[in-house]
Amino acid sequence: MQDDKKVAYLVLLFVFLSQILGFTRLQAQIKPQKNHWIAAEMRWLQDLDSQLDPPQAQRSQSWYAITEEVPNFGAYSGTIWAKGYFFNASKESAFLMLNYPQLDSVVLLLYDTDGRLLKTDTSGAFFPKSRRAVPGNKLVFKIPPGHHQVLLKIKGQFNLQLPMQFLSTEDYLQIREKQNFGQGLYFGFILLILLYQLILWLSLKDNLLLYYALHAGTTAIITAHLEGYTYLYLWPDCIWMNRHEPMVFGLGVFSTLFAMKFLNTSSRAPYWHRWLKWSVAINCLVFPISLLGQQAVANQLVQMVGMLGCLLMLIVGIVMAMKKDREAQFFSIALSLFLAGVVITILQRIGLVPYNFFTIHASQIGSGFDLALLSIAIGDRFRRISKDKEALSEQLISSTSVIAQLTQEQNKELAEKVEERTLDLAKSIQAKDRLFSIIGHDLRGPLGASAQLVEMMATEQALREDPQTWEILVKSLNHSSLLLENLLLWARSQKGELEATIQKVKVKALIHPLLEAHAVQLTRKQLRVSLDIQVEVIATDVQMMQAIIRNLLSNAIKFSPEGGTITLTAFTNNNQCQLTVSNEGDGILPDRLGNLFEIKSGKSTKGTSGEHGSGLGLVLVKEFINHLGGKIEVESQPGQLTTFRLSLPIAES
Repeated sequence: MQDDKKVAYLVLLFVFLSQILGFTRLQAQIKPQKNHWIAAEMRWLQDLDSQLDPPQAQRSQSWYAITEEVPNFGAYSGTIWAKGYFFNASKESAFLMLNYPQLDSVVLLLYDTDGRLLKTDTSGAFFPKSRRAVPGNKLVFKIPPGHHQVLLKIKGQFNLQLPMQFLSTEDYLQIREKQNFGQGLYFGFILLILLYQLILWLSLKDNLLLYYALHAGTTAIITAHLEGYTYLYLWPDCIWMNRHEPMVFGLGVFSTLFAMKFLNTSSRAPYWHRWLKWSVAINCLVFPISLLGQQAVANQLVQMVGMLGCLLMLIVGIVMAMKKDREAQFFSIALSLFLAGVVITILQRIGLVPYNFFTIHASQIGSGFDLALLSIAIGDRFRRISKDKEALSEQLISSTSVIAQLTQEQNKELAEKVEERTLDLAKSIQAKDRLFSIIGHDLRGPLGASAQLVEMMATEQALREDPQTWEILVKSLNHSSLLLENLLLWARSQKGELEATIQKVKVKALIHPLLEAHAVQLTRKQLRVSLDIQVEVIATDVQMMQAIIRNLLSNAIKFSPEGGTITLTAFTNNNQCQLTVSNEGDGILPDRLGNLFEIKSGKSTKGTSGEHGSGLGLVLVKEFINHLGGKIEVESQPGQLTTFRLSLPIAES
């Protein structure tokens, strides 16, 4: 019986010692250690519905271990629990630091070795500065000396990352001092750039400098937010701003606007400019979506648009750099470094690249290079502008005498041109006066005779039945109609209302209707028409070409003797259509050939049968030929054929 009791006591002693030794071993698992991530030494529990309280979480059977040094749970909507046994061998507090300021809330419950709750501390973006366990830009908790169990309750609305370190007081103060010193240099540098650009903008009024200041300022705000300084300095007690975190990252739209302004993509890269405008528009949706309470959607959208904008700007930067523009080369390098840093930061936030010093500070490093290179680029730009101004000033000084001489010569040339234009204007007025004289003579006569003849026919039956009377009336009215049509066309031409509409036209389709329209005149003078059309299609304006052929045909009829022959030909010569209108007759005197297409005389020349004319027809022919890009030549000798030769483009097949 006593032997059994001894065995039982031994078993109880073994169990007790095992518990003590085991607990001591667990307590000693996590010790303060610099540059060491402790997540793999802790146990983890996922509470998807956030229903567990601390005792329930402690009793759960779902705790598990992880191997990642820095776990990333992504956009996890529930609660993450973590526990570990910490041993602080020093006589002062050690520090548990979570190096990810964007966590919504972290509650630390500290237990002693007997499982009694010693204290509860809070920190996170959803707690004002006054309620944080240890004030600072990171989430920090004090761990007193001795053995303790730590239970953490962690929530994050977006990307939940848990880089955790357990540090001695000395290590913590050294790390914080180094971080604050480095961040102070970075933000001091940006502040100097920002103030300098604003001063330049106020003095130079160049909006590019304002865009650059906005780019630098918003870059600083985003970086400060990633490092936890916005919680500490900009809005330490404004929880509303922390709940709408996507709006902070949405400020990156100013970087895109600055890049578009700097590279002048609207005119130099319009295709990419349209895509960049779309990215800006989509980015702006982040603000109303976040304000409407859809922070998760806004967060996903701002990350997607951020990556898209980065890639677009990287492409545009490379394209513009290939154009060998000095400013664009500076910009493409700076922008590439900045965007590369942003892309790495985004990839790190969504867990696609590991968490380390470089990835968490990639955007900060890239933006530092970006701002430095852009400052150099802007300084170089103003240096070159100043240099160009100095060179221009020297050129202006050295060319003063040349300018004076040129001014004198230009004044002389201007006076000559004024005199020349005055003479041209006088000639034009004189020509128009002569034209109106011709029209007044040639139009008043036929119309007056027609009116008298009609009046006589109205009272005398014999005249109405006389075919010769009707022939005279028709002849007079045809002449008046042609004169009025030419006058209207000439007036429209002088006002600049006639524009050539070039199209493919069949030559025969132009000539035959005009021959039919002149059939009465041809028959009256017993004229024969000979056609030799070898060109099928020409490129011309139908209305102008009809006016040209009609006037040349009327002119040929007018000066042909009775029983004579009029010849129309069209053939190809040197890739041009040569269209000729020839008539027999007395020909044209040499002194008339030089001014045949000008309004010179006070009255028109009568035809072989006494036909009247205005002299305006050939003026229109010449003007329309010039409109059509062709040319006209006249060959005539007294008593021989008179030939008008037109050169026109042939329509391409």
